[in-house]
Amino acid sequence: MLPSLSKVSSRNRSLHGTNPQSRDAESSLELEAIAAVHELSFAVQSISVSEMLPRTSELIFVNVTTLEGQPYCLELTMKGWRVASLRQDCMHGDFTKLELFTNYYDTLYGLMDSLSPRYRDRFNEKVAEKLEMLQVVILFSPSKAPFSFLDQESPVALRLEVP
Repeated sequence: MLPSLSKVSSRNRSLHGTNPQSRDAESSLELEAIAAVHELSFAVQSISVSEMLPRTSELIFVNVTTLEGQPYCLELTMKGWRVASLRQDCMHGDFTKLELFTNYYDTLYGLMDSLSPRYRDRFNEKVAEKLEMLQVVILFSPSKAPFSFLDQESPVALRLEVP
């Protein structure tokens, strides 16, 4: 099972600036890129790790096409995610849009949120869908609720214990 994108991203950003030899031999950036491909595929036209551009333990490129049809090549380093180019499999950006190519994001979620309004809408729909599913579990099977602070007799009441 793949680790979650948010966990891998958080771990990688915390390692930024550390000695590269002290990091895991297995590329945590590659794990992050693969998790990104799996977790974000529902909210983009296409997403894949670039097979043409260099891939090292310090640098990896991901091609993405937004739901609006805009292609991007994204760079992932320990510093975070950034737009490398407005074309896939290209690492040279348009210097007339310097701000777009120089901003780093801790997570791909944040970067995609800034690039694609339709991604944002799809992501929000997915969150709402998950919350509705959780609500159904809590209402119809309170004993299976993932939160121990829920009152089992009344699924909408919180049980607070004061020491």
